[in-house]
Amino acid sequence: TFNADTDVDSSVGGTFSVASGASVFSGNNALSITSRDFDLQGLINSGTATTTITLAQPNSGNLNQKGQVAIGTALNCGGNDCVMQISGSELEKITAFNLVVNNLLGGTYVENISSANSANVGELEINSDGATFWNGSSTFNKLTVNSKDRIDIRSDLTTLTGDMILNADTDSTGSNTWINDRIIFFGDRTLTSGGGVTLNSPTLEIDSRNSLTVLADNGITVVGNVSSVGDINFNGDTDSSSDGNDKITFSSGSVIESTTGQITLGSQTGGI
Repeated sequence: TFNADTDVDSSVGGTFSVASGASVFSGNNALSITSRDFDLQGLINSGTATTTITLAQPNSGNLNQKGQVAIGTALNCGGNDCVMQISGSELEKITAFNLVVNNLLGGTYVENISSANSANVGELEINSDGATFWNGSSTFNKLTVNSKDRIDIRSDLTTLTGDMILNADTDSTGSNTWINDRIIFFGDRTLTSGGGVTLNSPTLEIDSRNSLTVLADNGITVVGNVSSVGDINFNGDTDSSSDGNDKITFSSGSVIESTTGQITLGSQTGGI
């Protein structure tokens, strides 16, 4: 096991750096990094184990310095400085069965992650106060997002081999102020998965401001109501082969509605 903490006194300082030509290998054991910033010129490899990167958080007296995390090309984290930046090229240098990125006091912003950028990560898991998928589509092998507040999707998302799981309002506070504590889509958005797709927003709704398309090889699970201004198109079995849970499943009492468009639900082998 490898553990590194560049901010043990919670003074919101310190950068974890790996120089070009250098490597951090954990021998298939867990690898954990806690830091305020991240500079990866060399390699990180936890093999079949999990690599965890956690944004160092301030002590209780300095919560105004909690900070934002950017993954990819995001430079403007919702009008705030991106304290920790993990670029696409840095992500390519990380090999892990699971990569966990934690920022439980601030937001995480993801933008323009290519399949090459994420090729060496079996699953990306984001645990954050809020999560935004910014301009430019992103592709992963498998993706799980756990957000205490809302998940804001402004770009198309793809998982090539595994599931796409989006969990909003994980602390179950359920504030209807502005557009918090929900999964919200802006623009005509498409989610595509080589596994299954889970949209979990049980406290408030899954809100699409235009059209929403969800395409999955291995089923779609929806927890919460779905409301869209435009069309809703769900296909839970895009490969038309019975290879698991190919159903479209809605939680008990869920309402799915479109104010101006059509609703299309399809799952050739699994049903609804």
